[in-house]
Parts: sequence; C-alpha cells; structure tokens
Amino acid sequence: MRKPMRRTVAVVLLALVASLLGVVTPGTAYAVESMPEMQWTPVAATGYPQKLVSGPQGSVTLPCNIENGGSDLKTYNGSGQLVRSLPRTDTIDGVSNCITSPVVDKNGVLYGFPYSSEGESVTQGPNLLAYEGNTLKWKYPAHCGEAWNKSPLTVGADGNIYTVTQDSNGGVHLIGLAPELAAGQTQPTKVLDISIGGSCASELIAYKDGIAVGGWPTRFYSYGGKFLGDFPGGWINADGHTFTTGYVAGLVQSFSITKYDLRTGDVAWTNTASTSGANVQWAEARPLPNGGIAAVIKEQKMTAEGVPVTPTEYIYTFTSFNAYGIKGATAHIPIADVQGIQDNGWLPNVMIDDTGKLIVIWDYLRQMNNGTAYEVVPVVFDPSSGDVTYPTRMRSDDTYGGIASAEYGDAVSDDTLFIIARRDNVTKLYPVEVTGLGVDYSRSEVISRSPRQPASYVALGDSFSSGEGVTPFEAGTAEPQVNTCHRSEYAYAHAVSDNTGKS
Repeated sequence: MRKPMRRTVAVVLLALVASLLGVVTPGTAYAVESMPEMQWTPVAATGYPQKLVSGPQGSVTLPCNIENGGSDLKTYNGSGQLVRSLPRTDTIDGVSNCITSPVVDKNGVLYGFPYSSEGESVTQGPNLLAYEGNTLKWKYPAHCGEAWNKSPLTVGADGNIYTVTQDSNGGVHLIGLAPELAAGQTQPTKVLDISIGGSCASELIAYKDGIAVGGWPTRFYSYGGKFLGDFPGGWINADGHTFTTGYVAGLVQSFSITKYDLRTGDVAWTNTASTSGANVQWAEARPLPNGGIAAVIKEQKMTAEGVPVTPTEYIYTFTSFNAYGIKGATAHIPIADVQGIQDNGWLPNVMIDDTGKLIVIWDYLRQMNNGTAYEVVPVVFDPSSGDVTYPTRMRSDDTYGGIASAEYGDAVSDDTLFIIARRDNVTKLYPVEVTGLGVDYSRSEVISRSPRQPASYVALGDSFSSGEGVTPFEAGTAEPQVNTCHRSEYAYAHAVSDNTGKS
C-alpha cells in the first residue's frame, strides 16, 4: 500500500500553495478526480451519523440516525467486514432500537440508549443496553430528563460503564455499572450511585482516576465516588488536567491557552498560541498524550500597524505546548481566497491520536466552469517534529455529486482515518489509509488502562504528612492557639486514597 508523503515545513509552504490550493485560470474547469488509498472498500452510510466511534483492532461504528431518512447502527472490523448490525426497525421496551450515541469498550462491547422519533417528538428508551456483537448482553433501567438531553455515557479506566439517571424526586445521580454479569444475574452490578445535582445534559468525561461531569465548572469524582473539586470547564486529558482556550481582543485578536493543575485548580500556565501580530479568525485545540496541547489557528496577516496586508492573506498555523507550557515546533500553511479554491469558513474537524499527532479535516469549495464543487483535505501535524503529512485530497470532477464532508463526524484508528463523505450523491464511509496514525486520544488511553485494584492503606507521619503546606486546610485545623495541625485534603495520604478505587 502506498504511504502518504511526508513534507517538511519548508516544503509544505511551497507544495501546498501549488497543489493543495491549486490556482486555475478563469473559465478553466478543474475536472480532475483524486482519491487517497483506502484500507478497504468504502461502504454506504445512509443519512448523516453525528459521530463515528472507533474500537479495538481498527474497528469503527456508525451510530444509528433518526434523521435524514435514518440509518441502522453498523460496526465494521479492521478489514471492513460488517460485524454488527442493529436494525432501527427493531423495538426494545417499546422504543425503536436506534442507538445514536454509543460508546465502545476495549473488548468491542457496545453500550447505548435507544431512541425513536415521531415528527418533532423524540423518545429515549427506559434502559441502557449492552451489545456483544448483535446479541443483547444486558439492559439496565436508567433514564434522565427529556429525550433531547440525551443521557451522557462513558467507559471508565476501571472498565465500568458510567451514566446518569434521575430518581423519583428529579435528583440527578451518577451511576457506575460493571460490564459483566455475575452468575445468576440478569442485570449488571451497580458499583457506584452518588447524587451530583446539575443537569441531565452534562457530559461525562472519563480520565485515568475518575469521572468528570462537564459544565462550568466541571465537577471531578474519583471512581470510588469521592468529590475531588470543581475546576474550570474545558478540554480534559487522560490524566485529568484541564485546558481552556480563549480569544484576547486588542489591536488584533490573539488566541491563548491556559492549563490548570489537577489537584488545586490553580493556573499552571497561560500562553499565547497565535503568531505575534496576526489577527486570529478562529482556532481549535486538543490535549496531547504528553500532558501538553496542540492547536490549529486560522490567522489573517497584518502589517506592523495592525492593518491587513493587501491583498488579503490567511495562514493556517499549527503549534503545540508541552506539559510545562514550553512552545514546540510550529508549521505555517498559507491559504488564499482565489478562484481555484476558497476556504468556506467552516470549522474543520480536529482530532488527536495516541501518538500525539493532530489531525485536521477541511471541506473546501472549488470553483468550476459549471458551478461549485467540494473537496476534502486531511492534514496531519506532528508536534514533535513540526512535519506535516497529508494523504491525497479527496476530489471529484462531478459538480453536484462531488465530494462533500467532514461536518458529519470522523474517527481515527490504527493507520486509518475514517471520513464520512458524499460523492456522486451517495454518502459513504471512507477508510483512508494514513500510515503511522494510532487511535483517538484520550479515550483510547483511558479504556486501555489496566484498572487499579482497591487497597487498604494506613498513612503515618509527621505534620507534613497531615497536610502542612498544601492549603486549603480542613475546618478547625488552622485556628491559632487552638488547633494548628493543618490537616489538608491534598496531603499525600488523601491523594493516594483518591486513586486506590476506595473513597
């Protein structure tokens, strides 16, 4: 199989101007078809799945869809064979078996809530379902809020399945379920049930040592159910560290990234990610496996006085920071609004794999003699070297049935970049070969982690062991002339307890 071309940053600056953004003279049709190498034959993807889900050994799942004509949930293995098909025409507990937001564990078992739609009404099934292949493994009663607020769902590093449910009084609970049935069971064991308040619509993010309930702020819990604190909402890596991003107004708009310390919630560092003097149009960032973060930024070139250069010129800037906020390699890709191809202004899909590569997938508009066609451009940035890798862009010479994509959700797994695209008026799943890609981070790192077993632990020591120096102190232990033993939840004994699986 053909390997994708690797270009250094210097070469990219030249090659992408001529190739990626090919200029054509007025009145000239760009009637060239281009498709990258595929791992296996593309398959139909009726409707527009909102999110692809990668699984073990290169597998991928297309969720069921209840809109645009609808489609069944299907899973393909790393060779492109259909290994799971759940017809949406089936019913489970009186609801269409259409799982629109599934999760998959490291063994390939699929979990999700079924949904049905009648006109403007959407109904969520009363049970969380677990499927091993096409076989219903178990179901568990869990339901939270209105159907449009789909119950969040995730797989923890301990292998358990986590979701939210409401009690009879409307209280929201975070629950954990064991993935396997014990002998004689028809329902899985509930390993966690804690009241968390908040909304049913909150996102659940699993990290190595617990579950974060997304929102502003984001609430962190250990797998044993211990509340660890509120932290700013943002991107969370596999270690539980949080990143927030923001735009800074001034003579020009810049883009900054802030990292927060997991234990204290304090700012670890804040850095400007955009090019000095450039005017940022938009930016997307994702955490890296090394504890840092990578970003792609669309920048408008400016003069020294903050006035746009003439003619207007834009740059895509790829950059990264390591865990300590030190800036790494940077790559710049120029783009131009010319007749040949133009940025359509949509945000691209952005992913990180577990090797630390940033994957960006753009849709572009290409002007042709008889109209406008789309093409899809995947780009891979390696923060460790600054190299940019890109497989052949996807382009069709059919104006109305040309390639159009990327807004429907993509995935990455084992040398494969999965892209949902429409070509010749048929929507398909394209398994694009991109050698060197791993699986998606941070989910892959969490679900592949060996669960840490609970342990009994007794901590002995002096005042520093109780928490001296790690504020805030527990109430009643920091009163001058009364009690100054300075006990703290951040003492090492508590830190170890939080990570043993016990609360």
